[in-house]
Amino acid sequence: MRIGILGRTHLLYDAVAPLAAAGHEPACIVTCAAAPEYRRTADDFRRLAEELNCPFLHTERINSPEALTFIGKTQPDIGVSVNWRTIVGRKCRNLFPLGIINVHLGDLPRYRGNATPNWAIINGESKTVVTLHLMAAALDAGPIVLQRDIPIESTTYIGDVYDRAAELAPAMLVEAVAGLADKSLVPRPQDDNPATTLRCYPRLPRDSEIDWRLTADHLGRLVRASSRPYRGAYTYIEGDKLTIWRAHAEAAPGPYLGTPGQVAEVRPKTGEVAVISGDGFLVLERVGRADEPERPAADVITSNRTRLGLDIAAELMRIKKALLHD
Repeated sequence: MRIGILGRTHLLYDAVAPLAAAGHEPACIVTCAAAPEYRRTADDFRRLAEELNCPFLHTERINSPEALTFIGKTQPDIGVSVNWRTIVGRKCRNLFPLGIINVHLGDLPRYRGNATPNWAIINGESKTVVTLHLMAAALDAGPIVLQRDIPIESTTYIGDVYDRAAELAPAMLVEAVAGLADKSLVPRPQDDNPATTLRCYPRLPRDSEIDWRLTADHLGRLVRASSRPYRGAYTYIEGDKLTIWRAHAEAAPGPYLGTPGQVAEVRPKTGEVAVISGDGFLVLERVGRADEPERPAADVITSNRTRLGLDIAAELMRIKKALLHD
């Protein structure tokens, strides 16, 4: 089989060798700009294409006439794709007689769209799913070829999900290509019932700011969904940004009165700091202040007289003083 490789991320990069080892020939490699958190860049895909003596294209416009001509000349039988930035149009899909297999880190049809494993963690799901489906006109709506579950525990971070997906995806793609070629795999249509589908929209770094009025359980999930390879959940301490890399929810030991964001307890022995939330404590484990490396939270926060969060009134006064001074 001649396979067109379309997309980005190490999941796609790491699938090329297993596909070739299974006897398939990479027909072309087409990629676009990598996101900052990706382990593989467009240059990595370029070098891979050179090693394989395979036609290579770096473009942001896969539906352009130039891209369509380039792909068409390579005569692929089937395509495999991970995280192309835009919808792949009908003309492009039609260049692949057996279709394009898309790797989607979401439980289709439940989780369609962007940042689906992050949303699954935030939403308190018990699992996310590596789904291989055929591309269609609508986003993530094509027939499902293969699915493998990734459990989400109370200690599962988004980086753990990506690591497990990277282990599963290459073998799944080899199985899917073979199954579609010999027709031993029959793709099944997705349910389009709006009551059973969620359209997930992109997340921005500012979406990970801690609102201490929310429950500790929710904030713990937000921390786990925002950690590496992303920029981390964050709050403020004395005007400085404080990135929270690791944390967990904890019930309060008894009745208490306190304002959300107030440090309740510093635990030097464990390096943890318990902070009051809207319901219970968020226990900070690893944090980084401003641009400093991450450290145990108790190395950064040393007093229970500390209040976390942005003091708007104090910031406005600081800005006013700075403007008057200038």
